[in-house]
Amino acid sequence: MTVTATDLSPEQVALCRAKGVDAHVRDMYDLGFAAGCFDSAWAMNCIHHIPDADLPGVLGGLATVVGAGSPVYIGVWGGVDEEGMPEEDFYLPPRFFSFRSDATLQSLLEGSFLIESFDTFRPGEDPDDTLHMQSAFLRAR
Repeated sequence: MTVTATDLSPEQVALCRAKGVDAHVRDMYDLGFAAGCFDSAWAMNCIHHIPDADLPGVLGGLATVVGAGSPVYIGVWGGVDEEGMPEEDFYLPPRFFSFRSDATLQSLLEGSFLIESFDTFRPGEDPDDTLHMQSAFLRAR
């Protein structure tokens, strides 16, 4: 199996390359790969940095690089419909997040993918946690 990794951060890409992984600095808005060049894709905690207005185009681009029928996994924090920069974010510069309710995320995914399964879980035991992990196994349209 051959793995190709992408990240917006040159530092993260350098760490991957140091471990022997074929890694590229890429932006999800334009992955820069040929249509259908990958057999599958895995995106973990990536799309929660994409505004809702831009997400259909980003998902369409992801579906294009894997090609119709290819499996895709997306895992992301969500559970509420909320966008912006959280006041409690300790990173500088502050990061943008777009959290989505389960219904909103599924609706957005359906534009580019067939949803094979959609599950949620809370890694911790705190029932007051607002967010939960959303896990989607998909097939590109």
